[in-house]
Amino acid sequence: MLENEGEINALTCCITLIKQYRKPHIFSNGIMLISIMLILFLAITNTLSLFWLLTLASIIVLGIVEMIYAIRVGFDLTLLKKLANKNNSVELGLKEIDSALTQLRLLPSDKTDRNLDTRLRGCIYLFKTQVGLCVLQCLIVVSAAVLYL
Repeated sequence: MLENEGEINALTCCITLIKQYRKPHIFSNGIMLISIMLILFLAITNTLSLFWLLTLASIIVLGIVEMIYAIRVGFDLTLLKKLANKNNSVELGLKEIDSALTQLRLLPSDKTDRNLDTRLRGCIYLFKTQVGLCVLQCLIVVSAAVLYL
């Protein structure tokens, strides 16, 4: 497995945290779907005001951006799981992953020298951004409800 206990613990903690990416993603998709249905309903009934159009459109755009982050976080999760299951050193595992990502043109060649800690911090940043987008959607929903009532 990995060379030292610290790397194992850091990798395990990061995997455990970002495994939760599905929860805000499902919630965000629900909010986005309701917004799409509401915008269609209001358009059909000819009661779609500029306020609702902008509010619902912003919720939908945030949902799409959140979806892109969820895809990326899920991709990183899969790579981290593969890395954790490697029987060789972390450095060798990272080099193998970097080589494959560079070959697929998913990673610029100047980013192949990052260590595990930098990568884990990047994964956590992406996850926090995804959650932040979902929270922002919720704040817009609550704000719109308060302003409407």
